[in-house]
Amino acid sequence: MDLSFVRPLVARIYEKGGRPSIDPEVAFRMMLLGYLMDLNDHRLHQEIQMHAGYRWFCGLDFNDPVPDRTSLIKTRERWARAEILDEILARVVQQCVEVGVVRGETLTMDGTTVQARATVKSLERIGTGPLDGNGIRLRRNR
Repeated sequence: MDLSFVRPLVARIYEKGGRPSIDPEVAFRMMLLGYLMDLNDHRLHQEIQMHAGYRWFCGLDFNDPVPDRTSLIKTRERWARAEILDEILARVVQQCVEVGVVRGETLTMDGTTVQARATVKSLERIGTGPLDGNGIRLRRNR
């Protein structure tokens, strides 16, 4: 995964000077790792401190300090507001397509049953209007 484009992409939202920020590539790798391994920010910070594979993925040596989790949270929020996360993810997916890891030929859905305190009698109609040939409600322009 080539993330060399991340630094120039995020440079526009950072001020010159001030205290040094988290390396953008390390920050994205940490965010991605947390998402892929289903780790909250606190757990991610703990795991990266002691897991050699996670450190390797994030580009951290055994002696490198792990970026503070609050800094990571603020970085993610800043990037999301500037819509930089969407751009980074789009480029990563494009790289996956180019090397053949992602083809887009299969659709996977989660059909997990979730218990709820609801009955069929409590359902209400939420929309009216014409349906198309597939039974999908047509939107009206307002």
